[in-house]
Amino acid sequence: GRQAHRRMTIVGRDGKALQVNVHTVPVIGPNHTVFGATLVLHDASPESSLEAQCQQLHEQVTKDPLTQVANRAAFDQTHAAFVSSHLAARGPYSLVITDIDHFKRINDTFGHQAGDEALVKFAALLRDGCRPGDVVARYGGEEFVVLCSNCDSAAAARRTEEIRQQIASTPMEML
Repeated sequence: GRQAHRRMTIVGRDGKALQVNVHTVPVIGPNHTVFGATLVLHDASPESSLEAQCQQLHEQVTKDPLTQVANRAAFDQTHAAFVSSHLAARGPYSLVITDIDHFKRINDTFGHQAGDEALVKFAALLRDGCRPGDVVARYGGEEFVVLCSNCDSAAAARRTEEIRQQIASTPMEML
């Protein structure tokens, strides 16, 4: 008995998917009897394409292209809001700053491709060691930061030690 608006996908006989906006309007008679509904379908492909492009642009400006974690600009923007929300909620949080020791030696000895691979694996291990609400960002070069949500310093120390052990036990195949 109510109007509704939804975005849906319709698959045609040719197997192609088409994004449509659906507006449903009930047909109501006397005594509030619902006789059916009128459906208005509108091709939403241009909007869907624009939304996908906006999402892609957002990722390009907020993610480090190599490691696929947040970049420094995204971290700087997120950090202030993260701290404010935790202070307002009186919840604990921690900031972990980390880097890859002797990273220059990896690049000089094995080449920049091996250095890139080390950065990608390092970022993935940091991200895998995080919980929902945490933020991992590449701060610069081989430096990374992790914002740990609802995490006091003792818990952050335990978590970072677990991640450190995981990193230490991860073999790196040299190219």
